[in-house]
Amino acid sequence: METINTRIKKIRQRYDLTQAEFAQRLAISQNAIAYLEAGKRNPGEQTKSLICKEFLVNQEWLETGKGEMLVNKGTRTQALIARMLDDENSAAARLFEAFASLSEEQWDLLQQIIDDLSTKT
Repeated sequence: METINTRIKKIRQRYDLTQAEFAQRLAISQNAIAYLEAGKRNPGEQTKSLICKEFLVNQEWLETGKGEMLVNKGTRTQALIARMLDDENSAAARLFEAFASLSEEQWDLLQQIIDDLSTKT
């Protein structure tokens, strides 16, 4: 039977990361990942939450193995946007704020620009 520990390893492998790279993304030690994957320790709630947020993993799948590994596309998009907006000084946050204030006419113009660019490639 698959355990949460093997599911954590599957997530890391899905993103083609070493244990050190995976640990760095979660701001925990590589040894902690090694212990988790080996089944010597089980993840706490904070670690599970970090994994789900950082790698857009379905929490139910992580905990039980039921459902899909990754959250659905709409939820994944929302999670990515939320992560970018967490840092109010980031260029991404400022960009989303600018998009949020566009008028319908400005959106139409932006769509034309995108269409023009996509036909030139």
